[in-house]
Amino acid sequence: MAPLPIAIAFVPVATLSGPVELEWKYLIPWLLMLSIAAPTLLTAVVVPLALYIV
Repeated sequence: MAPLPIAIAFVPVATLSGPVELEWKYLIPWLLMLSIAAPTLLTAVVVPLALYIV
């Protein structure tokens, strides 16, 4: 069997695009910001605390 053209292969994905696009637009930026900010926030809280304790 010949490989499917890409457009046909991805038709099922298009049916999901509504909700997925919403999640992609609204959740992913928050997740990215959190994943970037979390270590910074953790450091900002833990380091002074550690210095205070020591």
